[in-house]
Amino acid sequence: MRMTLLRVLTVSAAAVVTGLVPDRGPEVLRAQAQAPRVEFHRDVRPVLADACFACHGAAEATRQAELRLDTADFVETLVRPGDAEGSPLFQRLTTEEPIGRMPPASSGRSLSAEEIRLVRTWIDQGAHLGADPAAAGAAA
Repeated sequence: MRMTLLRVLTVSAAAVVTGLVPDRGPEVLRAQAQAPRVEFHRDVRPVLADACFACHGAAEATRQAELRLDTADFVETLVRPGDAEGSPLFQRLTTEEPIGRMPPASSGRSLSAEEIRLVRTWIDQGAHLGADPAAAGAAA
């Protein structure tokens, strides 16, 4: 365990020095090293599908703000890999301002603390999308 943590800290420190990720401090790096890997398609996409796709999905007639969360494009504009606190997606899920909080109260949807934690961890772990298992199954 000590060797793994040392390796993570060394690689993370190198990334901070080279400017690849913001300096998050040793306590955050330790937590990330110990957290199980959050996968987008297994863990995060179902959360977004349940809470967000009604307004930010494929249906053009109900789409709000010309924003789609059902395609990978949203990561480029709403996610700062490795920095959940700096990611607009995470900020909208956690803001205390009722007018900016997503999903809005009027939708009747909300995210649990566990779902918010999953999104945070996914972003902090680098916001990797990985392969879509549904697409892989369709290609077979």
